Amino acid sequence: MLLAEQAREHREKGDYFLALTYAKGGDSALCWAERARALNWLGQPEEANDAAKVAMEKATKESNEVQIDATLALASTQLGTGNYATGLDLANQANQQVNADTRAELSCQVQITLAAANAASGNTNIAILKADLAVEIARNCRPRTLAEALHSLADSYHRDKRFFEAMETWKNALAIRRKCLGPHHPEVATNVDSLALTLRRINLPQLAISLHQEALKIYRIKFAADHPGIAACLHGLAQAQHRCKHFTEAQKNVEKALQISQQRLGEDHPDTWVTRFELGRMEVDSGNLVSGVQRMEHARMRLASLLGENHPTVKAMDKWRQLKQ
Repeated sequence: MLLAEQAREHREKGDYFLALTYAKGGDSALCWAERARALNWLGQPEEANDAAKVAMEKATKESNEVQIDATLALASTQLGTGNYATGLDLANQANQQVNADTRAELSCQVQITLAAANAASGNTNIAILKADLAVEIARNCRPRTLAEALHSLADSYHRDKRFFEAMETWKNALAIRRKCLGPHHPEVATNVDSLALTLRRINLPQLAISLHQEALKIYRIKFAADHPGIAACLHGLAQAQHRCKHFTEAQKNVEKALQISQQRLGEDHPDTWVTRFELGRMEVDSGNLVSGVQRMEHARMRLASLLGENHPTVKAMDKWRQLKQ
């Protein structure tokens, strides 16, 4: 079996260190692409991005499918480093390379990546269309691929504020993942964590807290304490705790999320700025008006420069500020 195939198998099992070891054993474009994916899951976005760039360079003389695979790897790592526009350009490039001979699994991954890139860029309507197409293609693929496609659709629904549709789609994806991956796979944790975000938005914060804590248990078994996935989970947990008026715990968790995000994603990553804004909001609600408002204004200004004034996240920040005025 090729090293890249062994790396992929271990990655799909959630054994990311083993996946990385096998991927490092080869020098092909596919090995470098798998190295990038393993590093992404291990919470090393910059290193993952560097590996994906090598995969792209090595894929230029390879088959069309290898080129698509490498392009998808780089698109995903660009999204992971917060370069959403570049990630979207690369996802569109991969889509243009798809033809009638492209395997269904790979075609599905292209649409999943397009959905993720459009969702991150604020194009939620397009994201839903791409995710819908991914789900249709995935009906002829493996169950885990169908779960990935459903995950992308649920995320697109959530970002488009179609929360009840998101909830049902998260549940469908989760049922498949638990059946084919087991209860402690990191993809299960990601699904559980995402479902919790939606439940908070439909006013079920106590249930959201329980699910965030369930996801945290899996993450803490599988990853280092400063993994970006833990930061994201703590951020969501803090929001649900704040909704339940657990103010001290909420601020403590969002502060920890910000610390991890700054260390692992970087000071200028969009996710870091979103967490800074959330900390400022909690400071305002706890009576620290000056420091809280300053933090919120700074985060909003920088995020607008990174994503644009019309990005849904920036608009949500503006809406919250207006409510407080």
